[in-house]
Amino acid sequence: MDNATLRRDVAVAGAAAGVTVALSLLYAYGLGIDVGFVGTATPLGVYFLYTFTHNRLPEQLDTAVTWIGLTVVVAAVTILAVTTPSTGL
Repeated sequence: MDNATLRRDVAVAGAAAGVTVALSLLYAYGLGIDVGFVGTATPLGVYFLYTFTHNRLPEQLDTAVTWIGLTVVVAAVTILAVTTPSTGL
């Protein structure tokens, strides 16, 4: 493993962990709602997807920025799904 790959892996893992913690804090203190494990841990799913598929994607898509962006998008969609009264995870 070279230095660039290590930095990319740490960046994606750190983003997934950070967004997961931010979601937990947002739910508990910002929105005051109790959300189950699935609603809190969805950004970690992006990291697991990254772990198992990132070497199989084209080089243009397999960047840290793409994976971090996908993590943020998944978190935003999760917030919308949890706060929409009819769906709730």
